[in-house]
Amino acid sequence: MDAAVWVIELVLLILPAYFANSIPVLLGGGSAIDGGRKMADGNRVFGDGKTVRGFFAGVLAGAAVGALEGALLTGTSWDIYAGGGSAFLAQGAAGTAHALAGGSGALQAWGAAIPGALQALGAGGAAYVLAGLLLGCGAMAGDLLGSFIKRRQGLARGKPSLVMDQLLFLALALLFVYPLAQQLLTVEAVLFLAVLTYFVHVGANVVANRLGLKKVPW
Repeated sequence: MDAAVWVIELVLLILPAYFANSIPVLLGGGSAIDGGRKMADGNRVFGDGKTVRGFFAGVLAGAAVGALEGALLTGTSWDIYAGGGSAFLAQGAAGTAHALAGGSGALQAWGAAIPGALQALGAGGAAYVLAGLLLGCGAMAGDLLGSFIKRRQGLARGKPSLVMDQLLFLALALLFVYPLAQQLLTVEAVLFLAVLTYFVHVGANVVANRLGLKKVPW
């Protein structure tokens, strides 16, 4: 595979996670996820910077970017989920529908609706939406885990940490989306994305700080 094509495909793969990780800066605020609770060490669980609105805004941003990619890329030469992702999605949907069919009336209705929803989106488009959702959930989970670890280390909100701030959200995002994207996620790809994410994250934070969206440039 041509190196330029490989890089572009990896950027397309990770874009939903990047948007998920950055959107809370714009749309966050409101109630803190930890509700102000503290751990036995006397520090907050996550801190005021991790809010319910920011978390769900990030997850939805990931799904939205995935949906946009699906609309633009499905069936083209840049379709990164062609074959493997769509097949995985179809198998998972069939299994979920079968499991729900044995439940209550409401669950049976959800199970019956799954095939129709897939048909409406198209298997390829649905694969992108699911991938975006998984990347968004993984990015937000990694962000929360990073804040949790920093609070346990006694680091105040806003203090920089290379692993917690720039790489942990990437690690969980890739872990979440791996079943759909395993054909792309080689060791070399993960290393490339780690380096790329460092520079993208640093650059984005500097810009956000200059625009007054963040108090600190990290």
